[in-house]
Amino acid sequence: KAIDDASKGDDNKWFRVLVADIDSNAVAAAADAELTKVFKKLGD
Repeated sequence: KAIDDASKGDDNKWFRVLVADIDSNAVAAAADAELTKVFKKLGD
């Protein structure tokens, strides 16, 4: 059981890192889209 819990912890850590990467990429993409909209408005 201890080994099972330890491996579960490692899996969760890897999963959290993966999700954090996806989240930051999504946030960056959303921020880029918002900036593009703002610049287009300023351009008009």
